[in-house]
Amino acid sequence: MIQRIQSLYLLISTLLIGLMLLFSYPDKVQDGVVSFMIGLIITIQAFVIFNYKNRKWQIRVTRISMILLILLAGLCLYFTYFSNSGTQEGFKISIVLPLVAVILDYLAIHAIGKDEALIRSIDRIR
Repeated sequence: MIQRIQSLYLLISTLLIGLMLLFSYPDKVQDGVVSFMIGLIITIQAFVIFNYKNRKWQIRVTRISMILLILLAGLCLYFTYFSNSGTQEGFKISIVLPLVAVILDYLAIHAIGKDEALIRSIDRIR
């Protein structure tokens, strides 16, 4: 399971999203929305990591996770820069982490696709 490169990509992506829980947000309501999204993404990615035998399902759910990560980055961008009118917020790392996780998820989908192609080619030889 963990020896597969796509599992490592997904694990690193999950850890990066988990790091987002350590960073603070300006408002408690916003923190609740972002925390819910982070928890949902971590749960989805954990299921994907442990369901390594069903590769087609892994690809589909990882794509859903990528969409949620892009939404999370948008939420972080909105809550950091646009929701506080009149205040100047500095750059926050919480905007970059979901985007790095999207790249890692893309790499995981690519590696899962390679595994699926390899399995299909082996089945064809038999």
